[in-house]
Amino acid sequence: MTSKKLTSETLKQYFNQHGFYPDNSHLEITMLRYQHFGDSIFKTYHGKLSNIYCRTHLWFLLEMATTVALQSNNIHYIFKSMLKDEHTDWERIYSYYDTVGSDDFGIASSYFDKYRDQLLSRNYNMI
Repeated sequence: MTSKKLTSETLKQYFNQHGFYPDNSHLEITMLRYQHFGDSIFKTYHGKLSNIYCRTHLWFLLEMATTVALQSNNIHYIFKSMLKDEHTDWERIYSYYDTVGSDDFGIASSYFDKYRDQLLSRNYNMI
């Protein structure tokens, strides 16, 4: 799904065409997630579109950050894998994390907070 200007109505139509009928709060969550991750959310959740809006913020973020999260539910292992992966997009991850707020990330907040200074460039602006 590539759209220059994605709207809630466009999203609703997209989901409806695929047999999913999210309510307005789910569409808002999807819009937020799309703003941070773009079309990659549709690639990651191809075949499981409802996960775009039904996943908790924590699991959505982890699954968008690394394919390891699609195979494991051990947060320590997943985060360790993310730290080792030179392709992890930490600025995008922290942008989503900061927008949503640390309260919605449970135990993983301690990892994100502990490594923030090490992983982000000096140019990153916390929201």
